Amino acid sequence: MIPCSKMLNCKQHRCEELCHKGYCMPCLQSEFYEVFCTCGKTKLDPPVSCGTPPPNCNEPCSREHACTHQVLHNCHYQEQCPPCPQLVNKMCMGGHTVRFGIPCHIQDVSCGNSCGKPLKCGMHVCESWCHKGDCQAEDKPCEQQCLYPRNSCNHSCNAKCHSGKACPPSVCFEKVKAICECGRRKVDMLCFNEAKIASNSLGLAKFINKLNSVGLFPEEADFS
Repeated sequence: MIPCSKMLNCKQHRCEELCHKGYCMPCLQSEFYEVFCTCGKTKLDPPVSCGTPPPNCNEPCSREHACTHQVLHNCHYQEQCPPCPQLVNKMCMGGHTVRFGIPCHIQDVSCGNSCGKPLKCGMHVCESWCHKGDCQAEDKPCEQQCLYPRNSCNHSCNAKCHSGKACPPSVCFEKVKAICECGRRKVDMLCFNEAKIASNSLGLAKFINKLNSVGLFPEEADFS
């Protein structure tokens, strides 16, 4: 028969039993040295079973901590200390406002407001929630709508941001009021300014002709 040779729970010795099913027996070897806690003030006298963890210690944790608040947990052998629960005031990630009563160990605090920092395009501001780091990647352009007014109707361009370039021709879909020649009838409709660039759209052309046929003309648009 072949020995099992699996690592035992002590992580120091291997199973000496013959090949078997199921879990291995706990390590039965003993150690003949003192086992100390992390701070060294509490110990277990030998003999101790192999793999025995350090003893519990009631002394305050003596490790170096990230803050200077009073240590509220005892000496321990776990690799990381418990987070500091002390409530403090912290500035939010975007630098907008101070948040009160934040646990000390929380590093990234959001105020919940829009970021509002100017983007590289020079026209828009970041609309994301308060965050840390850059608002947009170096190779990612602004995708908000252009706010420059059109020359023909003064409504916003509304094309995807094209900072430094002329606004592309497009039909204006802002709402305006169409008024008949006598001024008694008014109807809400879309501006459709610069509709000439969409003259290949039969549906749009028919709609414009129908408005003209009943004597309706947009106040802010020119269909001539």
